[in-house]
Amino acid sequence: MSRTTRKTKGKQSRVRRASTKLSRPQWTLPAGYMASGKRMATLREVVDPETPTMNLSQLSDKQRLDLVAKRIEMQPDFQIAMLGAGLIDQKRAIQEVKSGTPIGRNLAEIEERLLSHVIETAEKQRS
Repeated sequence: MSRTTRKTKGKQSRVRRASTKLSRPQWTLPAGYMASGKRMATLREVVDPETPTMNLSQLSDKQRLDLVAKRIEMQPDFQIAMLGAGLIDQKRAIQEVKSGTPIGRNLAEIEERLLSHVIETAEKQRS
């Protein structure tokens, strides 16, 4: 976490800000597809301006669902609680996403929003 000090009424106090630095494993998770559309691209490749990749809006539905399923698969401690569905572990999440169920589509949307945030954070971190 980064720290700053702020003066308050003549006193100094420490203020903690949430770290915006991504973890090392996040850089190796798939975050898109190569421009050819034939293989997934890691986050490092997606934010590298020299590497031609497709952004999320350019992916087909199948590519998006495959990307989400692969990201879930590569996170061994994946678990999410969802209202109406309960606690969803990694195995069930992958099944739901691959089957395109309403729960799977919701999981895909959540992961896509997270991924958009991760990509944005990574781009800021690179500059």
